[in-house]
Amino acid sequence: MTTPANTALKISTVRISDVNASSNPMLVSLAVGHGALSLGSITGVVMVDGNGSDGMLSFTGAQSAIDAAFASGLSFTPASGYAGTDTLTVTADDQGYTGDGAAHSATQVIEITVVRVPTP
Repeated sequence: MTTPANTALKISTVRISDVNASSNPMLVSLAVGHGALSLGSITGVVMVDGNGSDGMLSFTGAQSAIDAAFASGLSFTPASGYAGTDTLTVTADDQGYTGDGAAHSATQVIEITVVRVPTP
């Protein structure tokens, strides 16, 4: 994924799936190194850590609420003046509510390139 410097990027490729999750709360953590993260809507999820301005978001909710939060618009805004590569790391954890009783997690990594915009 690529975005110009100082320009927000809407990310629509993040999905979570746990066939055993049902309505039990899952924990999702998002992190980037060089920018901020935001969700269009947090209805149905409970923020656990951060508001995304520091590049980190963690929240819990049923899988359907988490999917709705992602569908409302996950955005990455590069740090002011930053150009280079960044990585969005998404970790989903079922917190051990379902399956064999132990907590299981999965991680998705999305590479982001922030390109410098030439000044006229």
